Amino acid sequence: MLTRLIGPEQPPEVRRSLGPLTAARLAGNTIYRLTPPLLPTLSRALGASLGTLGIVLSAGELTGLAAPEVGRRIDRSSRRAAMLLGMTGLALGSLVLASSTGVVVLGCGLVVVSLSKVSFDSGMGTWIADRVPFASRGRVNGLVETSWALSLLVCTPVLLLLASVTSWRLSFATVAVANVGAGLVLRRRLAPDAPHVTADGRAGAFDLRATWPMFAVMALLMSGSQCIVVVYG
Repeated sequence: MLTRLIGPEQPPEVRRSLGPLTAARLAGNTIYRLTPPLLPTLSRALGASLGTLGIVLSAGELTGLAAPEVGRRIDRSSRRAAMLLGMTGLALGSLVLASSTGVVVLGCGLVVVSLSKVSFDSGMGTWIADRVPFASRGRVNGLVETSWALSLLVCTPVLLLLASVTSWRLSFATVAVANVGAGLVLRRRLAPDAPHVTADGRAGAFDLRATWPMFAVMALLMSGSQCIVVVYG
């Protein structure tokens, strides 16, 4: 279905990989979406206040400051490697969350999940940009982004129901299995790719000074969204 929506003009590699990429991002987004609505349950299970768990969530979010370094390493390795590393980390982080016995372990799991999501999302975004012409890149990225909505509208409710009839630990473990499966599919579907470097062998760079308004707007948007995320559960 997704391949029909992006049109026949896209490279075969993109048409073949769009479904697995979307499924992989759905698995990664789900673990990111699952924790906030479980905060009341985690508060009771771990004996921590919601305020404390909010601080733990913010610690995970702060790992996003490492994104520039993650991006630099992606330039020096490959997009595929970044995505596979991200999927591995998402599965590992999900297992750490499933085995949490206190806020420290929970925080470690959230940090691993956040770093891994940065790795996967950055690798996937650059992989698409390398292969899809600019004129149709918005459509391709938009189709992949449906995974963000589906993770909250479909996957999270199902996992919350699972948690209500079994255990919240099983919900996290289920997402871990989903990330492992998605990672294995990507490893088989995506061909290895080489780092993108300039003629002198160094990764390309550009001046970030003119982009500070974009960073300021994104910081405000994310701060506002986190205020909702922390309390809606």
